[in-house]
Amino acid sequence: MSLNLTTTTLERGIIAEIVDRALDTVITRYSRQDLVMAITACHLNGTRLDLPKLRAARGVDFVHDVTGIAHHLDRRTGQLTGGFVPRCAWTAAEGEGG
Repeated sequence: MSLNLTTTTLERGIIAEIVDRALDTVITRYSRQDLVMAITACHLNGTRLDLPKLRAARGVDFVHDVTGIAHHLDRRTGQLTGGFVPRCAWTAAEGEGG
């Protein structure tokens, strides 16, 4: 099984903004490329993210999601492990997501 990493132009732009913010504000061992791949893989293969909500998330919620995704992502499947659920994940009540 291969990962889907094909984003729309809008998704790609928002993910880039999320990663830029993370690299500016979060102490992380992950590179830009690692974070882009992790957020993209999670969003498209496992846990659909509300990307605009994540981009605008307050400090602790932002750090929780970005670092949690990077740490808990199974890079072969795009699924999150260890029961981790991002705070900015789409829920069934919110619809399909974007």
